[in-house]
Amino acid sequence: MLSLVVTPGQCADCTQFEAVMNKIRVPRLTCGRPRTRPDSVSADKGYSNRRTRRYLRRRGIRHVIPEKRDQAAGRARRGSAGGRPPGFDKDRYKKRNTVERAINKLKTFRAVGEVDSGRPAGVSTQWVSPSRLPNPACPSPGTGLSTSPV
Repeated sequence: MLSLVVTPGQCADCTQFEAVMNKIRVPRLTCGRPRTRPDSVSADKGYSNRRTRRYLRRRGIRHVIPEKRDQAAGRARRGSAGGRPPGFDKDRYKKRNTVERAINKLKTFRAVGEVDSGRPAGVSTQWVSPSRLPNPACPSPGTGLSTSPV
């Protein structure tokens, strides 16, 4: 269910959104191939752009992404030609915190981390050793990870 794309440190996250989404596999509770389309996506303002929203709408994926202030101001400046604001559910967005905590739990393992030593300013490398990641099918007690489909 978790997907990862390794990029140079100066690469913006939003440019890799589609690559990450295309690698997601949600296991089924019964037999069968995993689903490639999650039920919903929650993201921060860094993913608030037309390309990301268009991609999610085209694939029929519900999403909660807050709108940036400059985008809202531009839409208001255009008046009725600016269109209506994107839907936003504050309660669903607050649940995004659970995912953030799960990612931080993964970072406590030595297999997931960020290395900056000896690199030019602004360049970082993220690495993962798949053999050292916890097995999501058998989470250890207290990890906060669950295998239920989203």
